[in-house]
Amino acid sequence: AVLSREVDVQPAEASDGDLYILPAGATGAAWGGWDEGDLVRAESGGWVRVPMPVGALVLVRDRDEVVARASTGWTS
Repeated sequence: AVLSREVDVQPAEASDGDLYILPAGATGAAWGGWDEGDLVRAESGGWVRVPMPVGALVLVRDRDEVVARASTGWTS
């Protein structure tokens, strides 16, 4: 499960394991250089991109929706 796919400002403080799907125009030291649709994880005070295969399903907690990874991005 990810916390959100709408948060566009990299959180100043995140807990290890917090996951987000980056929206268009995401900003921040790490997020600003990455692509829309990247799944990112807070880890040891930093951020890493998590590779997600086509067909992966993710629960988006702040919208209570399930999205699937498609070749063109994430879809409901």
